[in-house]
Amino acid sequence: SAVELYYAIKANSEANHATLAGHSFHHEIATAVS
Repeated sequence: SAVELYYAIKANSEANHATLAGHSFHHEIATAVS
């Protein structure tokens, strides 16, 4: 249904955002250390 599709996309975009945020955070730490 449209509602299920909406929640699937919403959950997926939130997971992608968390992954990107974690990656950039790790990159900033690595840059600061080196």
